[in-house]
Amino acid sequence: MRKLKQIYELKQKEPVEIAKGKRNFYKMERELEKPRTFLYNVKYKVEYQPVWEKEHLNYLKKGIKVKELVRVDKETEKNIRKWKRLHRVMRVIPNQGVAVSIRDSSIMLTLINSNVQVLIRDKAFIQLMKNLFEVYWNQAKSVNVK
Repeated sequence: MRKLKQIYELKQKEPVEIAKGKRNFYKMERELEKPRTFLYNVKYKVEYQPVWEKEHLNYLKKGIKVKELVRVDKETEKNIRKWKRLHRVMRVIPNQGVAVSIRDSSIMLTLINSNVQVLIRDKAFIQLMKNLFEVYWNQAKSVNVK
């Protein structure tokens, strides 16, 4: 029994998980490990929840780098204003239905129009996506929502 328990405990999580549906989005989002050094997001709906704002505030207090690329239009302006209280510098990205959260140990991709979420725990892929995000961030325009 002890050997089985040790084998079970040593087994790593699957490097790629796929889920479908909004309920599974929130379930998968809760499974994400908390960021230790950075949290980069590409937001489509720029959804706002007070719980997320508190989490982000704690991240910023801990010195975690948080960057946001957002879609800007009439639908998202209200939520962008809420987020801008916390993240003064947000950048614009044209987006037709993708949300991405890049963290130290995982990436969650959400295909909005297909209602599918993909959770990836591959270090090489995470590093590549982090680098691509930073390059885009550096050339993107700041959000101008009043």
